[in-house]
Amino acid sequence: MVKSGSSVITWVYFIVNKCQFLVKGSFFILNDLCRVNVLLFLARFKPDNAVIKRSIKPIALILSCLLLASCSSLKVELRDWPANWPSESYFQAVYDRDQANQADQSYAEYIVWVKRFYSGWVFYPSGWDGMVEQLLATKEDPVLQAWFRQEMLALGARISSEWAKDDNHRLINSRHLLNWSDAVRRSVAQGQEEWLLAEINQDVAGLLNGSITASSIEEKRYFSRSSDGDERDDEFDF
Repeated sequence: MVKSGSSVITWVYFIVNKCQFLVKGSFFILNDLCRVNVLLFLARFKPDNAVIKRSIKPIALILSCLLLASCSSLKVELRDWPANWPSESYFQAVYDRDQANQADQSYAEYIVWVKRFYSGWVFYPSGWDGMVEQLLATKEDPVLQAWFRQEMLALGARISSEWAKDDNHRLINSRHLLNWSDAVRRSVAQGQEEWLLAEINQDVAGLLNGSITASSIEEKRYFSRSSDGDERDDEFDF
């Protein structure tokens, strides 16, 4: 049934107010929303009413432009480089080799995402460092601790240097990172770290050289959940 004109106006007014609230929100949150493809919601929204569809179309366009403008105007904040991370020169070299990515992303923006990978941010609170420290706390053997820390340092460098690139150019996305983080936690609990890290390193290489597709890195690639009653606590929403 077609809604009355007054109902449509009320509905449009509500959407406009929400747009105003978003514009006044945190630029950091807006930046993260852009990276998680918030526009997919707008693309998938299919109202049944033709009047509503005509009303929401210009509003959706304005909202999209406001979100993208907020992302582009974000000022990145750099902090001191932690001594336990791979050297910044490593990431500088990776960034310099990808000229296509440089056209869409500054080095300052790239390095902010590298830092978020390690230290965490709103969608990934623990970060890579937090996960590694949590898992190291479960190990008592100093030799095993040293081996695990070194392996995770090398793996984190390979993943983060690609993941931090612009969405249009990176070959490793956040879903991959979520699945790998979850698999690493499970491998430690089951004493299969050596096997799992070798598998992930092989898959990272495959993604970078194009021998495997992005969709291959799915939830059940490493461990089956058919006999596992635990629910995964997704830190990523994208």
